[in-house]
Amino acid sequence: MKSFKRISILLLALIVSSFSVILTGGNFNGSNYEHEILLPEDLFQNEEFVAAVEEYMIESFGAEFLYNSDRAQIIAQNILSYFSDSRAAADATLPDFLGGIYINDNGNLVVQVVDGPASRSMSANAFLSYFESDELIIEYVSFSEMELLSVFNHIGVFYDTNPDSRAGSNINAWRVDTFNNRVAVQLTTYSEDEIARFRKNIIDSPMVVFEKATYIFAPALFEGYIGDLPEPPSNSFSILENAIDVLAEGSATPLSTTLRPGSGVFDQVTNSTHSLGYRARTAGNISGIVTTGHSVVDRQSFPFGTVIGRTFFGRVDAAFIQTNANVTVTNSFPSPPYPASVSALSTAVVQPVLGSPVFKIGVGSGFTSGTIRDLNFAVTLNGERLSLVGTDAWAQNGDSGGIVFSRAIGPSNYNTLGIVSAAPVGGGPAMLFVRATDINTIFNLQRF
Repeated sequence: MKSFKRISILLLALIVSSFSVILTGGNFNGSNYEHEILLPEDLFQNEEFVAAVEEYMIESFGAEFLYNSDRAQIIAQNILSYFSDSRAAADATLPDFLGGIYINDNGNLVVQVVDGPASRSMSANAFLSYFESDELIIEYVSFSEMELLSVFNHIGVFYDTNPDSRAGSNINAWRVDTFNNRVAVQLTTYSEDEIARFRKNIIDSPMVVFEKATYIFAPALFEGYIGDLPEPPSNSFSILENAIDVLAEGSATPLSTTLRPGSGVFDQVTNSTHSLGYRARTAGNISGIVTTGHSVVDRQSFPFGTVIGRTFFGRVDAAFIQTNANVTVTNSFPSPPYPASVSALSTAVVQPVLGSPVFKIGVGSGFTSGTIRDLNFAVTLNGERLSLVGTDAWAQNGDSGGIVFSRAIGPSNYNTLGIVSAAPVGGGPAMLFVRATDINTIFNLQRF
């Protein structure tokens, strides 16, 4: 498991007296606050910075892992495309010979094949022949991904219909543990008696293993003023001495109203702080920005736009905000830019690959990185069961809606993965996020 890293971000609050919202991440000069910012085009001419970026990436993941995982992600995306659009659908039907796909600790791609008749079928042989490569590791397992998902969903049905039962109320979360070819159930009270109760009342299957719950999860919304956000972990990593957290005090006049991936929003009406995700537009050419659905439950309009779509159910915790004509939505990250050597997010949207590097920017804890650990992680948030993507990247209150992205080939490209939904209470290296592919399907959106 890769340890998380954080780069402190420069949080610039745009405090407009006529607005009930404070935006962070834009450039401004205020009567009570001034700060000089290195522009991306200047920063990336700085050899010291570029060297620090490379050092950060190697320190975070290791040179060998980065080199191997770059190639592995291409193969993984090709394999997912091989199964057409079914992989992105909530009711995906995957072949019965496939256990899962993941990138191991060396950065190599592993394809799990069920050890049995299914793996010797014509379709399995065709698949394996098509993707035959020295870079591909075949791992034989006992259960297919569809079998694991069937058990995963069975637990969900019981939980939905019996949430207050003794067995149901002791479930903290559950996930498809592809790495170990099992469904892992996290119990609040972990004991042999509770395991026996689960097996008797819910399901007794060799596919199910049990874990003591490590974290209690909650929406990563911060209920309070943006200036009162809790400090990120003390073992944070900064590649620039002047890349420190800065909050503007008093009033400020914005040079422009710009929304960026990872920018923060303080809503004075609900007294809460959250982040923004990525730019998108509808089939009807309505432009806007994506954030979390739980962030706008009681707020249908903002001074910078209007919520025209919201979902908080199943695999999607998201909202689409149609932005006003005087608002600019960009793919450029807030200043200063983040590693690696790029200042903007690609418009490409990809599926998450298990074990691959993942990055996020949110107003709560800035830039953090880790790896993707679970593609199906079930947890209850605000009384609603959601199935999200699990990571070991740090997240905390205020990060809700922040952009989640992946590294493409080399350090100069980032692809859109989704937005932050939940984090451990008090913060921790277990960020949960929503897939952009699911969000775009629900709202009929396209990145641009």
